[in-house]
Amino acid sequence: MQAQLRVTKRLSDRLDAIENELAALSPATTKASEYESPEDFIEALSDDPGEGLDALKGARERWPDSEALACTNARALWALGVHTEADALLSDFVQAREGADEAAALRAELMLRAGKRAELLEWLSGTRGELPPRLRFMRAQALEQSGDLDGCLAELMTLHEQDPEAPHVRRYLSRVQRLHGEFDAALAELDALVAGAEPGPDDWDRMEVATVLDRWDVVRASAARLEMEVEGEQGPIEERWGLFLLRLDLAEGGSEDVLAMRLGPVHAEVVRIDPPGEVQRFEDRHVFEAKPLEEPPEDEEADKTHLHVYRAVHKLSDGGFVAYSLDGVDPGEAWVEALREGLAEMGGYFSVRSDESYQLEVDGKHLQGLYGFIAVPGACEPTTLHALLTDACEGLEHPLVWLELGNALDDDAERERQRQIVERYGL
Repeated sequence: MQAQLRVTKRLSDRLDAIENELAALSPATTKASEYESPEDFIEALSDDPGEGLDALKGARERWPDSEALACTNARALWALGVHTEADALLSDFVQAREGADEAAALRAELMLRAGKRAELLEWLSGTRGELPPRLRFMRAQALEQSGDLDGCLAELMTLHEQDPEAPHVRRYLSRVQRLHGEFDAALAELDALVAGAEPGPDDWDRMEVATVLDRWDVVRASAARLEMEVEGEQGPIEERWGLFLLRLDLAEGGSEDVLAMRLGPVHAEVVRIDPPGEVQRFEDRHVFEAKPLEEPPEDEEADKTHLHVYRAVHKLSDGGFVAYSLDGVDPGEAWVEALREGLAEMGGYFSVRSDESYQLEVDGKHLQGLYGFIAVPGACEPTTLHALLTDACEGLEHPLVWLELGNALDDDAERERQRQIVERYGL
């Protein structure tokens, strides 16, 4: 019996200890009357949003006009996923009190997070008097996200006039000006941002805009601020800093990563020849955002061979190339190099796309196949390239075909010749 009593006593003591520990971890669960001000109460709240909801309710009954309490309560509700109640709380608070700018700004912020851009714009349009700067800033964000760049730009210009030195407004304004095609204006804002400031992200944005404008003096100035080594002291930067993947937005939606060579701080050239019949982007030049779209490998050795992905933000120029395929039995490396030399004289290139797995069966024998893409400037006449390929293939035991180029010629006999080669070799 005594042993049973001792066990009961230990359990009772342990329960008391647990209650004391919980009380210590959650001081905000005590009554609001124990605190002298809303600020003291908020400071005592637990970091867990779910623990203090009841206490917050009591505190708001004691201090109904405390904007800090209303915002704290709304944040707790939002963190718990109770978004509708959080918005209703802030809406009621703002509607009942003039000058509740913090609560209004929080409501706008949460509406943006929820993607309720149309509702936010409608609410702000009905706001009495002049919009506070923070609300106007978020109205600009909502307009941009809704596709209204003109409206966004107008809001930012108003903010800029109200406070010309505000760096966050200048930074946002310069970005929207770039999207709007106003690169000179964007550069002026970025020049002001870097003046007297420490080197940083604004210099990278500045180099992007300056590259678009062909202002290599500005590119070099910001590169020097960032302690980047570039060749020469003036003029365009044309170096080869290594390969990476350039992410291009497609006209039909989505994106595609293409292999590109970095030529300078923020510009690159596509080095992949696209297949014949597709949009040809070989040697197209782009400005890219110099922030990788993915985290690099943690292993240093793996990072040396890892191809980083950067997003293209502006097309500088078209490569202007046309591509054709070349197919057949592989004549050997020496022949391929001779072809490349001939193509180079007319500004063309040849990219092999096949490997050892491409085998052709001819008269019961398996022969190594060759398949690749030829890229030549758009001004190159098809007949000129056809003549070069005809001369290059003269004397070969096994002929090659260039189907797309053959179809571009007004020569039925040539098309028939290539058709027969395709049929014989199973190309």
